Amino acid sequence: MHRLILTSIVIIYACCANAYEIKVDPLIKEAERRILSEMQSSKKTPEDYFKTYLHAAEEAVRISRIQEALYFYNQALSYDTKSDKFSIYSQMVGLSLFSGQKELGIKIYSDYEKEYSKKNRSSQNQAEYLMYKVLTTNKLHSEVLNKEEIKFMMKDSQVSKPIFQHDIEQYFNRSEFEKIYALYKNDGRAHTQMDDQIIYDLTSILAKQKHQLHCESKFREYPEAQFSSYSMTICGMLIQVQNGQKPNKQDLSRLQNILKNFPRKKFLYSAAQKLF
Repeated sequence: MHRLILTSIVIIYACCANAYEIKVDPLIKEAERRILSEMQSSKKTPEDYFKTYLHAAEEAVRISRIQEALYFYNQALSYDTKSDKFSIYSQMVGLSLFSGQKELGIKIYSDYEKEYSKKNRSSQNQAEYLMYKVLTTNKLHSEVLNKEEIKFMMKDSQVSKPIFQHDIEQYFNRSEFEKIYALYKNDGRAHTQMDDQIIYDLTSILAKQKHQLHCESKFREYPEAQFSSYSMTICGMLIQVQNGQKPNKQDLSRLQNILKNFPRKKFLYSAAQKLF
């Protein structure tokens, strides 16, 4: 957060109406207001402001601050410049859908299609089209995309990653835990990031597959993390189950509260309920 505030210090508060209503931490807006007086006398052009917002958005994406990235991209759209805004719409579609803000994603995509006709769809906007086509449904990608679209998806990790996570969410919603377990086991995802480890561990318990919990070593190393981390909260519950105990309902309640800040992960709460 501090890094983003420092980034926003070099950004002027937008003078024009924003394209979309996007909420952001008040500290970001306060940083904009503080530098307004400093920027007024510098005679910056709309193009300067546009590029500064664009750079701030790219930095936010780089450090995985999706909401701030959406905000900065939205600010950039406020300026009437000669710069092509294709990439901004493209990024905003993917970020909003990936973060679970479906209504926002649909609205942006609608404007995106008006600006960049689907008749002229290229490999650049094909990615956003596929994400829109899948992530606005409650279906697996194999139930929505045709063979050529799936082939394109598999070649682009920026498309395949969010769609894969969407599929995992749908499998959870359908209680098809064995399929999730098999996917993670077969492609080695269980040994990578903590998010992947906790999904693999959770589905292994729900699918009644016995193995050493991947998350347990981190849990033992940082036990206090269970009070702020959804992955460590779930891991603590899984350890209890493996030890033949019933999970603590207080842990489940805490998990629900933590996941309020992670709308795209709310399916984990429903899955954790099945441990009882």
